[in-house]
Amino acid sequence: MMRNMVRDMGQALNIIGRFVKERDEERQSGKVKEKRDFLDVLLECRDDENEGSHKMSNHNVNVLVLEMFFAGTNYKQHPRMGNDRATPQT
Repeated sequence: MMRNMVRDMGQALNIIGRFVKERDEERQSGKVKEKRDFLDVLLECRDDENEGSHKMSNHNVNVLVLEMFFAGTNYKQHPRMGNDRATPQT
């Protein structure tokens, strides 16, 4: 089970990495979007030379985007893991 999770997380990070790279290439080519989104802000933070020792890496950006994706995903947790009512209450 752990091996599958590591494999799947690696695949998810690769997908996110390609998406982030594509956006970064658009930014580098001078393509300007009318409205910035969360990824644009992360890439700006990564490129900010005033960040010093707190500078973000490409890996940090990829992980943050993946975590935001997971945070917005509605899932039902496995009953053996404890809470089996992970769906939002309305």
